[in-house]
Amino acid sequence: MHSDLQLAELYQDILDFKPRQKDLRTVQVISAVIDLIAEEGIDEVTFESVGKRVGMARSHVVYYFKDRNEMIRQAVRFVGHSAQRIISEDLVGIADWEPLLKAYVNANFNWLEQYPRHAAVMLLLYYLASYSKKERDFHSQLRETGRRRLEAILALSPPLKKLSLARRRAMARALQGVVTGALLDAFTTRELDLSTAKKETVQVVLEIVAGFVGRGSRRTCTDGVPSIASGASL
Repeated sequence: MHSDLQLAELYQDILDFKPRQKDLRTVQVISAVIDLIAEEGIDEVTFESVGKRVGMARSHVVYYFKDRNEMIRQAVRFVGHSAQRIISEDLVGIADWEPLLKAYVNANFNWLEQYPRHAAVMLLLYYLASYSKKERDFHSQLRETGRRRLEAILALSPPLKKLSLARRRAMARALQGVVTGALLDAFTTRELDLSTAKKETVQVVLEIVAGFVGRGSRRTCTDGVPSIASGASL
C-alpha cells in the first residue's frame, strides 16, 4: 500500500498542481475508487463505499465528484497517466537502443509491480473503451504514446533506422501487443507470475526484433536474456 502523501506526489506530478487540502482529499477519493475496483469490482464503487473507505460522509464525496461515472473516469485517467509517467522515468539516462528496449519492456512490468491494483483499473479501461467514445479516445491516446516511444527507440538502431517508417511502426505495434498480452496473462491467469512474465517478455521482444529484419543474430548476456548483436546483424 502507498500512503496518501505518496499518491498525492504522484498525482501532483501527473496533473501539475501543488496539493492543497482539497486536492489531498481528491487523491484519497481516487485511491479509494482504485482499491474498490481492484478488491470488489466496479459495482461496489458508490459514494457510500468510497466515503466509508476515506472516512467521509457521502455528501463530502459528492462535493469532490458530482457524478459516480466521473469519479470512476478520473480514477482510470489517473492510472493511465501514472503508467506513462513511471515508464518514462525508467528510460531516463539510457542512450543505446537495445538497453532502452529492454528497459521499456521492464518498465511496463515495474509499473504494475509497484502499483498492482492499477491492473484492474486498466482492465476496466479496456471494457469501457469498447463502448464509450471518451474512453476509447483516452485509450487510443495512451497506446499512441507507447507506440511512438517504441518507434523512437527502434529508430536509434542504425539497421532499424533504415527501415521505412511504416515498417518500424508495424514493429512497434507488434511489440506493444506482446507486452500488453503478457501483462494481461500475468494478472488474469495462473500461468506465470509477474517476474517470470517480465523475463520471458524481454526475451520474446528481442527475438521478434531480430526476426523482423530477417538477419537477427543473438548472443546471450550474463543475465541469460538474449541480446541482439550489433553491427551488420542488427
